[in-house]
Amino acid sequence: MGKKCAFTGHRFIKNYSDIKEKTERIIKELIELGYTDFYNGGAIGFDMLCAFIIIEFKKKYDIKLHLILPCKNHFSKWNSDQKMTFEEILYNADSIEYAEEEYVEGCMLKRNRMLCEKSDLILAHCTRSFGGSFYTVNYAKKIGKETVNV
Repeated sequence: MGKKCAFTGHRFIKNYSDIKEKTERIIKELIELGYTDFYNGGAIGFDMLCAFIIIEFKKKYDIKLHLILPCKNHFSKWNSDQKMTFEEILYNADSIEYAEEEYVEGCMLKRNRMLCEKSDLILAHCTRSFGGSFYTVNYAKKIGKETVNV
């Protein structure tokens, strides 16, 4: 098995096209460095951006998209467009794992820790010093994982 990368980032992305271009370039470089397994938390925003980049790159490279989701119904409050987008990601995933069966307090943080623990590197889009992405990047560093911020 090759190297493993997980993603974490904000729901709302300023300069979306610029961040997308940079993220595509970094993921391509990671693939060239032997990364084959990409772990995604299934959140709106940066996670979805990265999932679709991996889905596109799967057409050219022997790589896998693994979803680690907080719970089975974590998307229940999303709007119909977000749900349809997520369904496409689910359809293209090579594996799906859940931190918890149903929503419980802390399942998002548990998912974030699982992403870090399964990966060699965390590719992040983190521009704030608070919130889930900030926590995830700091947890990754604490357990000795490499982090790259877009």
